[in-house]
Amino acid sequence: MAASGVLGMHALTVMCVYCGPPSAVDRDGGLIVALWWVGNFVLLLVIAPVVILLANRLIRPTLEIRAYADDVLEHGVALTSTLDSVPKLVRTLELTGAARQLVGRYGAALSRLSQGDEPRGRARSEPISARRSPQGNGGR
Repeated sequence: MAASGVLGMHALTVMCVYCGPPSAVDRDGGLIVALWWVGNFVLLLVIAPVVILLANRLIRPTLEIRAYADDVLEHGVALTSTLDSVPKLVRTLELTGAARQLVGRYGAALSRLSQGDEPRGRARSEPISARRSPQGNGGR
């Protein structure tokens, strides 16, 4: 029974094809595991903070750009409500052009009156009662 127990232990031992017999793994295995732990600590203490620092340098401007875009959107929407009266500016331009012409004619008439010229059209000496009405009945 003792022989079968020893044989059973060898049957349960798994032999690594790349590492050699189990005795070689036991000797160098501690060094390999220690190197893995050192690599993990270097990754955790050096590489991770560098990645976080670089990500922060990328994310901060991205968030600022997003805030600026939100601000532009908010003010752009507010600006569109003030632009509703822009089509009325065309009509205002037409009216001011007509008023400018009328003011010019009025100024020219005042200039002629101040110089003593007779206005065009009816004579100034004609009384209102003597003027004929458009209906032709003499205003009666």
